[in-house]
Amino acid sequence: MDFRWRWSWPRVAWGCSRSARWWSGSDRPFFDGERATATAPSRPLEWSWSLLSSPERATLAQLTVFVGGFTLEAAEQVIEVPGVSVLNAVTLLVERSLIRVDGDGRLGLLGQIRAFASTKLPDGDDVALRHSAYFAAHGADAAIEALDTPGGVARRRALVTELSNVVAACRAAIARGDGDRATLTVRAAWAVMRLRGPLEAAVELGRAVVEMPTLSRSQSVRVSDAMADMLCRTHHTEEAQEIIEGALEFYRRSGDRRAEGRATFRLGMIRYFQDRWLDAVPILETALAIHREVSDRRAEAITLADLGSVLRRAGRLVESCSYSKQALIALEQTGHERYLGVVHDNLGSHHILQSNLHEAEHHIQDALKLHQRVENYAALAVARSSLGHLCQMSGRLAEARTQFEAALTVYREVGARMGEATVLGALGILGHAQGRFEETNTQLEAALQIHREIGNRHGERKCLANLGNLHLAQGDLDRALDHLDASLAICIAQSDRATEAPVRCNLGSLYLSLDRRDEAREHLVAAEQLGRALRDPIIEGLALGELGRLHGTQGEFQEANDHLDRAESLLRTAGQPSILARLLGTRAEISWRAGDRESALELLDQAGSIRPAGDRETAEILSQVQALIAGEAPVSPRD
Repeated sequence: MDFRWRWSWPRVAWGCSRSARWWSGSDRPFFDGERATATAPSRPLEWSWSLLSSPERATLAQLTVFVGGFTLEAAEQVIEVPGVSVLNAVTLLVERSLIRVDGDGRLGLLGQIRAFASTKLPDGDDVALRHSAYFAAHGADAAIEALDTPGGVARRRALVTELSNVVAACRAAIARGDGDRATLTVRAAWAVMRLRGPLEAAVELGRAVVEMPTLSRSQSVRVSDAMADMLCRTHHTEEAQEIIEGALEFYRRSGDRRAEGRATFRLGMIRYFQDRWLDAVPILETALAIHREVSDRRAEAITLADLGSVLRRAGRLVESCSYSKQALIALEQTGHERYLGVVHDNLGSHHILQSNLHEAEHHIQDALKLHQRVENYAALAVARSSLGHLCQMSGRLAEARTQFEAALTVYREVGARMGEATVLGALGILGHAQGRFEETNTQLEAALQIHREIGNRHGERKCLANLGNLHLAQGDLDRALDHLDASLAICIAQSDRATEAPVRCNLGSLYLSLDRRDEAREHLVAAEQLGRALRDPIIEGLALGELGRLHGTQGEFQEANDHLDRAESLLRTAGQPSILARLLGTRAEISWRAGDRESALELLDQAGSIRPAGDRETAEILSQVQALIAGEAPVSPRD
């Protein structure tokens, strides 16, 4: 007889509340996962146990293998009592209120009951083996890939609910030296934890698996991709590289081209996490060729998407956009929902770099919706950070802070330290624009410390550059020069042209303030050339504006206006009101120096009208120019 119809939640809830005291002798029920107190009376438990039939006892004892609850389907696969229907046995235990039923129909044991019944499980019972086998199935290739196809959101959500069981099954498999089930369950756990964290806990579990003395070579290779991915995301890239290079050798010897292509992709992504973007590109292109050779469409789509991201970081924006657009088509064809959000975020960042803010916001909003739908919290933080940058560039400073703070909260919950440091740096830059210098210094120093701890040289050089800019704004030119020089040295050593360009622009401004004009010109010309090569109108416009200021302060007004005209043309298309307002302030200063006070005042009025509210740094710069024109400030090389 099927007893499912008898599982009435209100009735069961009442019975559970009533009989918790009957079973445990306590007015407070303990739920599955809570520690049973040492003072819990054992005599009522023994008496209650004696009232159960032998099949009920056996079923209840075996159910204690589950951690964090279970489904009826799982119970039917894991519990084995000769001659007994698991459905009927579980139904009877629910009626006795020894099994609780949650509102969503999930089953579980009260904490004291589970602790007591686990002591009744006979030695040699292989229920733990069946438990591990059931949850190991979630780590098979087909099961992992199904998480990112239509219907995958519900499947991943179910796996999230079972994470405690998956981890428990993995640890049990490790304890008994069961390499097959240990590798599969850790893969299943990582499928959840890579999106939600905690990342360090995943690494701890993964290391326990790969360090099993009984692990065979084929079992070690099976878990290599997941292990390398989790190590990269926690900044242990050298360890990840060693694992993947070993797996690649194994696949090449065995002639498994499909697996070789996927391992080659992972090696390329390790280079990405090492900030070796130019080294990553040819490796990823090799992986892409193998994917196409063996018709691995899913891997091809993912590689196209990540090639777009890597090329953007390397400053090759045209190629980045091309790969990203190919990825969108391939991902839609393969039904890979999770990576669609990643590509939209990358395209949003691409358009931000080219100052196409309307198009950028369209892609980032699409990314946010996709990440929310598939519950990819780690990627959601990335998209919120991208939206924060866009809001700041648009002059929506309060909204930018809201997005950055939301991203910071998620990064800390997930345990993504590089993301945490990146957003701290972004909040520092925003605070600088708002004139919150002390807060900015604290956030940038905290970000710099994290980047150095995890060995992220790209983040380190950006923080050094931003600290240099802060000290420059505060008039501490020596400290500014030290930080900017240190940042530039890392940029050159690692061929990071995208960061080198703004650093050189800021060094040019600094040397101009120090009246070291030859050095200022060298850095500004280099910054202009890099901005043009990178197709970055903001950097090119900033460098041209400072070159115009350099000529203007030397009385070379024709050359100054030529540079300033080009700079204004670029910056008006960039859609960044703060930067354009500062350029107009520079134009006002040069007009005043050329003796055209009326034009200077008009330009200053224009600058004030487009300056975003709350941008105190730009307001202070315009105030200095106004004081200069009014004759309230001395004329000096720094002016």
